[in-house]
Amino acid sequence: MNDLIVKLYSKVFKSTDSLTVVEVLVLHYHYAYSEEPFHDGLMHKVGIDAPHLQDIYDSLILKKLLNSEYCVTSKGKQVINGVRIKKNTREDWFDKMWELYPVKIGKKKSKELFLSLTIDEEKFKFIYNSLTMQIKYKDFMDRSNNFYPQFKHLERWIKNEEWDNEVPDVNQTKIVNLGR
Repeated sequence: MNDLIVKLYSKVFKSTDSLTVVEVLVLHYHYAYSEEPFHDGLMHKVGIDAPHLQDIYDSLILKKLLNSEYCVTSKGKQVINGVRIKKNTREDWFDKMWELYPVKIGKKKSKELFLSLTIDEEKFKFIYNSLTMQIKYKDFMDRSNNFYPQFKHLERWIKNEEWDNEVPDVNQTKIVNLGR
């Protein structure tokens, strides 16, 4: 049994270093043997009590390695098989942008366009920071009762490379109302 644990754990650590030994055992058990939660094989043979096992399930679900029905997800299968999971992939970057972007229309086309961009992590940080500043500026203008155009759909924002637009820093800007 110890050889199996050592082999499994070293394989998993090639793909992630964020799991405990017990999490690896539970994930492997559900991958190889059973999708039934709180199974005797886990609780009695491995020696995990129910409250501790529930904490492990919660952690694995939060890490998206198990779903809410205790089935191993594709990400969980990659971890068990030792496939390196890339952090900060472009799809993750898009999801982060979509979450921030104020207009939630046209996700599929926006994602396709975003994924076609040739950007590295530094460029993404620039784009994300620019979007953040534009949102803050729009909020500032709205609170000041000054006109600022609504955000376009994200697809159009990407297509026009709106991240290159200059926006005043709201912390250093004094808006003068000209009485219009």
